[in-house]
Amino acid sequence: MADDWGTNEIPADDPWNHPQGGDGVGGNGDDRACFNCGQSGHNKADCPERPKGFDGTCRACGQEGHSRRDCPDAPAMTCRICGEEGHIRKDCPQKPADACRNCLEEGHETVECKAPRKIDRGLIPDVDAEKAWEEICEAVQERDGVEAKDAIHKYLKHFPEMTYVELEKAFRGQEIGVYLIATERVLAPTHTNMDLQGNLDKKYTVQYRFSAHPDRQREKATWPSSPEENVIRLGDAGEPVSRLLQKCINCDELGHTSKSCPQEAMEKVRITITCYNCGEEGHRVRDCQFAHFRSSFLISTD
Repeated sequence: MADDWGTNEIPADDPWNHPQGGDGVGGNGDDRACFNCGQSGHNKADCPERPKGFDGTCRACGQEGHSRRDCPDAPAMTCRICGEEGHIRKDCPQKPADACRNCLEEGHETVECKAPRKIDRGLIPDVDAEKAWEEICEAVQERDGVEAKDAIHKYLKHFPEMTYVELEKAFRGQEIGVYLIATERVLAPTHTNMDLQGNLDKKYTVQYRFSAHPDRQREKATWPSSPEENVIRLGDAGEPVSRLLQKCINCDELGHTSKSCPQEAMEKVRITITCYNCGEEGHRVRDCQFAHFRSSFLISTD
């Protein structure tokens, strides 16, 4: 099939600030550092290193060397729900039923939810639809992707049932230089594509662009080959959002942590740090006691 859009655009930065969604290329979204050992790929609860002692200040008594939980002088716990002492919120007998984080309804867990996500547009400013459309046009003229996208959301607030296909056709019909491109992307397991009505697990990822052409050479493989194919893709497309589910590092499944994993605990691989200066484990180059001497030796033999 001929490429009706061409692919000879000069690479450019992303003015739209597109959400990355934990792109599958180069990672799985688990890049936060552990509070215990400082390494990425896991959290403190799942750290294979020996827990470090608390050396901060207690928030209850102000003394150093222990936390509020272990403080002998800490006041009795007060529940934030009922106001009574002796228990915390999660153990409160008056605690209301938990609502699904996806649809905000009660009676099921988020991991079981198949309903569309409840989208709250309350924080989007209220402006007339015509005014929002004018703001879209002005942002396009100024090549301001963030302002253009904000204006699009203002416009869509008046038409919550409008789809990406209808919006793209409206832009093309009035020759407005905003293009909704349905691309193929690999997302992290904790993310998925969501359409304008909150439906999840869409196949293609929507990109907002000022041109119908891919900006970079590497985008050619993920780009639709024609405007017609793009419209077809937009029918099964959305923007990256979090699944609102935790990922277990023991079984790699979503919906629980390793502490509550129903499967047998996998043997943890102990993280070791090797010094590149002396080759020994347990410390880094900056802490190596031989670093100064080796540097001096190298200088003296030059």
